[in-house]
Amino acid sequence: MRGGMYWYAGPAASPDAKYLAHTTPAGAGTSLGARTSETEAIYARFTQRKRDSAARVAGLQAALVQAHRANVLQDSPGLSAVIVASNGSMARMNTVHTITFVTFKRWMSTQRERDAMKRRRDALQAEAVQELLDEYLPQLGD
Repeated sequence: MRGGMYWYAGPAASPDAKYLAHTTPAGAGTSLGARTSETEAIYARFTQRKRDSAARVAGLQAALVQAHRANVLQDSPGLSAVIVASNGSMARMNTVHTITFVTFKRWMSTQRERDAMKRRRDALQAEAVQELLDEYLPQLGD
């Protein structure tokens, strides 16, 4: 929703009178008339649409962040390995490559809109996995 609405005081001859005005993003304004049940309904619908629009934008922004995260991971090389459970059964595990995980977690730790505790955890996870890579799997870093 673009523009805004506000109530303004009437002329000095009738100071108790209120009028509804509609403004454009450029700053132009138009009076919609004196305060009546009709103008109050117009104002109520407008403010409800503004709230709905703000909520919709917030939801879209959150979805965009999630989509970006998914794209980063989806476009990355994969890693497939056979894992063995404590009871001896085996399964194939497919996941993102370890270096991609480290890169992604480092990126997540820099996102200002992310909770500070989660950012710190992301940085620690990236650091821990990087240390494991450097110490035990240096060939993956090539």
